[in-house]
Amino acid sequence: MSTAFPGRINRGGDGLPVALAMHVRAPGDRFEHWRVDGVLAGAAFAAAKRSMQVLREDSAGRHVLWRGFVLRLDPLRSPDYVLNLNNAQPLLFVVARYHADTGLEPLQVTASLDEAQALDSTDLRGADEHVLQLPMPPDIGMRVAAFTQEHYRPPERKGRRRRGPRDGA
Repeated sequence: MSTAFPGRINRGGDGLPVALAMHVRAPGDRFEHWRVDGVLAGAAFAAAKRSMQVLREDSAGRHVLWRGFVLRLDPLRSPDYVLNLNNAQPLLFVVARYHADTGLEPLQVTASLDEAQALDSTDLRGADEHVLQLPMPPDIGMRVAAFTQEHYRPPERKGRRRRGPRDGA
């Protein structure tokens, strides 16, 4: 397991336990052969640390389940969540790192593209980290929407305000 950037992975507060269902066409093969098939949420998928379980291995490849992730929602990222939810297809983002010996290892699950890409950080993602995306399941979308309703505040409009009706000179 990777220990790089431990402060960015599953940091702070309560969250929703999630697991990632993944598929690789040829076990241990290149990054391009991996895909995230889905995300499962709920207490049944909670784990104290990240671990991978092989679900099935056949001629089509290997199907694995990664446990030990927490989808944390941050009030400061509420504008990111609103933008995501207003897309035609809201997404979840998985930050992952490829290891030649073990394959693709997920590091983080988030609903914020800015957080996934570390755009607001001086500690930018390394070249060996990749951001994958998958459709946000409706149950997670409802939770993110409820969170944004509670925490999102639209930016204040700046500029002159009209103080009354204009004179029709």
